[in-house]
Amino acid sequence: MILDKKGQAEIGETIIALLIIIFLIVAGIFVYYGFCSRSLGSLGQERTDVENLILLHIFASLPETKCENDDCIDILKVFGFKELIKDNKDYYSRRFKDKKILLEFIYPESNNKNIECNKDRFQQGSFPKNCGFLIVYDNLKTESEYSVSLPVSLYFSNTNEFKIGLLKVQGVEWILKGRLRF
Repeated sequence: MILDKKGQAEIGETIIALLIIIFLIVAGIFVYYGFCSRSLGSLGQERTDVENLILLHIFASLPETKCENDDCIDILKVFGFKELIKDNKDYYSRRFKDKKILLEFIYPESNNKNIECNKDRFQQGSFPKNCGFLIVYDNLKTESEYSVSLPVSLYFSNTNEFKIGLLKVQGVEWILKGRLRF
């Protein structure tokens, strides 16, 4: 009887040791998975940033919006470009995808920086002081606080002036979309 109890105790100790080892292996797998997912998250974020910076550069150098002789964005051409986007929605939706592109007038500051510029405001004599930003392209399905921006020179042909602006691309991060695109 004493040998049977000793054998049962050794089997119990072996089972407890195996359970502890299995628990440690499972915990290690979860820690490794967490580390890998964070690592992939940062790679996805870097990829999204690079894509948006490339899009900013492409937009700033489009002949549809670029000044003729200077390295700037012509606001009059941007209004025409908005109409071109409406006429060729399929082409530009493939090119710009699910992003929002906007121009923000930075310097000199305007008292109306929360008002969007449109054709009616452009035709007023107080333009560009009567508005603060211009949405060039908007195909965002949801609101997004994620954006990448680039300072640009803006040319206002109605006043023959150059001003400083911020070209922004807003988009939904891949984490918010629930998938990783490579």
